Amino acid sequence: LTNASDYNLYASGAGANYMAGNVGIGTTTPRVPLAFAATVGTAGVPTKIRLFDDGASNFYGFGVSSGSLDIAGGTGGAVTLYANGATERLRVASTGVISLGAAVGSESLRVTPVASAVNYLNVQGATTGNFPYFTAQGSDTNVSAGMYSKGTGALFFGSNSGTSQFVVAHTASAVNYLQVTGSSSTFPTLSSTGSGTNVDMLITTKGTGAIILQT
Repeated sequence: LTNASDYNLYASGAGANYMAGNVGIGTTTPRVPLAFAATVGTAGVPTKIRLFDDGASNFYGFGVSSGSLDIAGGTGGAVTLYANGATERLRVASTGVISLGAAVGSESLRVTPVASAVNYLNVQGATTGNFPYFTAQGSDTNVSAGMYSKGTGALFFGSNSGTSQFVVAHTASAVNYLQVTGSSSTFPTLSSTGSGTNVDMLITTKGTGAIILQT
């Protein structure tokens, strides 16, 4: 039905509509069932919410000039983003688990939610001359942070993208441990602590190496 005074195409009925060919909005050459014109703004982001095909590199995308963009999966499903064809790079499961880098089981980073969580890990970048860091945050006044290995694996801390400087080795069922405590006015301390009543401290060297204390 055509209403020449207001519209090029006007359908006032409540029934379903059917079009056998591709439909283009803002483009006369739709190459997919529904194609929007690819009006791209700053940094390749569309200036309006749209799904588009630019007609050259088979690029489809969503974007907003302001406000939020919501993408939702069905009940029990997931929201998955792909790159380089069918290579999975990001998945948000219905359980809230987020997998980054590759498909589940091969991902480089996994974020696992905790029901009713009020504390969380915050990762923050840095400007020139400063360093990025992660902190424990949340609604509790004091929030500790933990880092653990799996099984008998050790924790390695290092520099220069791979040079080990400090290693925490695994000890089964450990109840005593070392503690480093800073100071605001006197001196920092290295102490042995744990559930034992009396906890000694052992310092060993490798081979014929000596223990050197320097003031």
